[in-house]
Amino acid sequence: MNESVDADEIIPPSRKKGVPLTAPGSNPREKHAAARIIARWLDELFTIPGTKFRIGLDPIIALIPGVGDIISSSVSFVVILEAVRTGVSISVILRMAFNMIVNALLDMIPGAGPAASIFFRSNSRNLELLHRWQAGQHKQVRRGSRLLLSLIVGVCFLMLLALMAVWAFYVWSLFGMAKNA
Repeated sequence: MNESVDADEIIPPSRKKGVPLTAPGSNPREKHAAARIIARWLDELFTIPGTKFRIGLDPIIALIPGVGDIISSSVSFVVILEAVRTGVSISVILRMAFNMIVNALLDMIPGAGPAASIFFRSNSRNLELLHRWQAGQHKQVRRGSRLLLSLIVGVCFLMLLALMAVWAFYVWSLFGMAKNA
C-alpha cells in the first residue's frame, strides 16, 4: 500500500512508518538550537589533534584587537536572549551575564586572556544553566545563582569599605599635615 503525500506536506527525514513524531521542542536540548550552535562554535568547534580537548572560535576571535571582544560578546548575548525569551529567572539571567562579563574581561588580557577563555567556556556554562532550568531544576539553578550573586555583592561591599577606609586615612593624613605646617 502506498502512502499518498500532498504537495505542500513536510515530511521529516527520519520518520519511520508507525512511529509517532514527538512534538517539536519537547526535549529541552532541542528547544534552544541557536544557543546550542553558538555555544558549540564559540567554545568547542575544534579538537586539538591527538587529544580530546576542544577549543572554539571565542579565543581566536578575541585575538583581534578591539573588535574581537565586541564580536564575541555580541554573539554570546544571543544565549542570554534565549534565556529571557523562555522565562528564566532574573537571578539566573544575571548569573549568565556574569559569566559573559568574566569571559569578556578574560579576553581583554593580552595573550593570557584568550588562553584562559579556552578553559572558562562561558557559552557552554550558560547553555548548561538554560538546559538545567528547562529540565525543571529551578531551585538548584536559582540557589546557585543567588549564592554567586551574593558573593559578588559581598566582595563589592568589602571593596567599597576598603576604599572608604583608604579615603578616610588619606583625609586624616592630609589634615594632620596641615596642622603641623
